[in-house]
Amino acid sequence: GTAMGVSASVVYAVITMLYIEDGPVSWAMDMGYIMVGDYCRLIDDVALGWRGPRSKLLEFADKVNAVHNDIKLVWSFDKLRREKGNLSDRDWEEIKQSDTVFMDLCVKIAVVEEEIKTKFELYRKPNSSYCYLPPTSFHPRSVQKAWIRAEFERIERNCSTVEAAERHVEFFKEIL
Repeated sequence: GTAMGVSASVVYAVITMLYIEDGPVSWAMDMGYIMVGDYCRLIDDVALGWRGPRSKLLEFADKVNAVHNDIKLVWSFDKLRREKGNLSDRDWEEIKQSDTVFMDLCVKIAVVEEEIKTKFELYRKPNSSYCYLPPTSFHPRSVQKAWIRAEFERIERNCSTVEAAERHVEFFKEIL
């Protein structure tokens, strides 16, 4: 490990993730369970589209987590798997209906009139303290304006519906 904030820590994280994912991802691609574009990673956050049977997804998760003794990925089905051991068809349906979070994006998938609808929304971590620059700081006025504008642009970019964007704008105004 390395200290947070050290410029080399990101490089170490990327190298470590390449080491961890190389074998399992190659196996899954060779088997046709993952296609190019189904696996997305930014440093140590992973989004995965799976095209194989559930049993092979569980096997893949186990392969990834067996590579390194101290580093384990957290999977969206881990909590249910720990609680129940074997997952039923109903459990898998619940997992498929749940929201997926990747970085600051929440992806919601729903079936509406036999059509799959995907909605995106801004994701905010529950434990965020929202420590923004106070107006009394000595940062240039342009910086004060820029981060506020950037937050509104992030809301607009990451919300696929007007209602979701309006909800996040109101929340942002409240915490300012």
